Amino acid sequence: MVKLQPSFGGWRISRNQGLISSPFSENRMRSDCRYLRRDSQIPGKGGRFGGGTTRTAALIVVIGWTWSTLISPQSLQAAVDAPTVQRSIDRGIAYLRKTQNQQGGWTEFSGQSCGLSSLCTLALLTAGVAKDDPAILRAMRYLREFEPRETYSVSLQTLVYCQLGAAGDLPRIRRNVEWLIANQRQGDPVSERGGSWDYGGGRGGGDPSNAQFALLALGAAQERGIEIDPEVFRRSMAYWIPRQREGGWSYGNSRSLSGSMTCAGIASTIICRGGIGEMEAQANGNQIRCCGQAEEGPDPVELGLRWLGSNFTLQVNPGGDSLTFFYYIYALERVGRLTGRRFIGEHDWYREGAERLVSLQDQFAGFWAGNGIMEENRDVATSFALLFLSKGKRQVVIGRGKYGRPESTQAWQQHPSALRELVRHVERDWGRDLTWQNIDIESASLQDLLQTPVLVISGRESLQLRADVSERLKQYIDQGGCLLFEADAGDGCGEATGFEQSVRSLCADWFEGAALERLPPTHPIWSAEHKADPTAIAADFW
Repeated sequence: MVKLQPSFGGWRISRNQGLISSPFSENRMRSDCRYLRRDSQIPGKGGRFGGGTTRTAALIVVIGWTWSTLISPQSLQAAVDAPTVQRSIDRGIAYLRKTQNQQGGWTEFSGQSCGLSSLCTLALLTAGVAKDDPAILRAMRYLREFEPRETYSVSLQTLVYCQLGAAGDLPRIRRNVEWLIANQRQGDPVSERGGSWDYGGGRGGGDPSNAQFALLALGAAQERGIEIDPEVFRRSMAYWIPRQREGGWSYGNSRSLSGSMTCAGIASTIICRGGIGEMEAQANGNQIRCCGQAEEGPDPVELGLRWLGSNFTLQVNPGGDSLTFFYYIYALERVGRLTGRRFIGEHDWYREGAERLVSLQDQFAGFWAGNGIMEENRDVATSFALLFLSKGKRQVVIGRGKYGRPESTQAWQQHPSALRELVRHVERDWGRDLTWQNIDIESASLQDLLQTPVLVISGRESLQLRADVSERLKQYIDQGGCLLFEADAGDGCGEATGFEQSVRSLCADWFEGAALERLPPTHPIWSAEHKADPTAIAADFW
């Protein structure tokens, strides 16, 4: 089905009155770090128990069905198909169930109250263990007894609360957010590491690993509706950006660039931008500056992705040590999810990562621990591996078509955060984890396209497609795909007449003799997910 959206959106192609359908920081994981020691006893109970949207040229339409998953048999090599990955996930879940203690937690690292227990619980929830499962119920009773005072524990506990989504945990989320804000380091971002976080209680001097987990928690809390002062994210952005070197990030200025810290830098920059509102349209007097026009100079996210693509490997943490591989794997998953990238450089990061993790898993006991001279902690490694693999269980509900020169992102991505925000909205409506991805329509195969039930192609300039690309898009429609053309015109976006005309011409080639018509008010698209009143749409929006 073809739906033409804004500024000429809400149209259909008709022929004879019919619709054509067709913890753990890089530093913490080092062998000489005192925080690697386990407590000799199972920890007891925790301390005190306190008991404006800019009108772009897009009409957002939520499609009320899901179809494709990221790890379909067609998208993975035979060595790691969907059943293989699911069996691997199931064995990892079984292992964490066995290591859960009677109180509902897991044996903690020294200096942490509930960090490892939170990480294991987060992994189980993300891997699909039901919220009313006995293991989750025990874990949540255990975690709710803690008011942690360590950055990792506070952050991971917050991520668990946000993942679970229980209304009763909102006061706990607010409490943890207040602690994180109060414990963000102040002062100069370079000399005093202002904008970062230390381990909590003045331990350490502030580092990027603690900082990234704090930001993950703050970003998740913001998605749950907790208001956070944008200044918190501005301070953190000022900490991260100066530390980027040659596109990558390191744990410290004197250390080599690493994959794990580069992933942390990319993800933290994206979260900070979202918290500041930098990626959204901005009002300047009575003028609106579109978010696609906001960037000046090199984009640190794109620079980071280039470094990661050039140094990509899933044999080790590039530039890191043998005890940070699973930490890197989890960080890589976040980058893929937050950027919507199926490929990093030339690498299908999820497929390659799944193959690697399946090969590393202990086939008898189901845990992960690495294959280096020194094993990583099994509970930690297993949790990170499950968090990575569970990415493949998220259904792809929408994708954005990438086209044109590699260095030109404005042509196809005028609104970089739009799909991520849309998918978050749908996740809240549907009560399940979903995902989206960018697809290079000029190199993608038909099977690649069919992994995405709805494909958005945006732009302002005339859309110039090769004949073979046009034919694949037509086949995609014929086999059930839905194309949503988005003309980036209107408030702050500029003029898109060239794009509109090229799309009309393209549709005329695909469906000879068919005309574009507005969808009538009675069409089910207006009420499939939420009721919308098409008669209230301004004339210049269509």
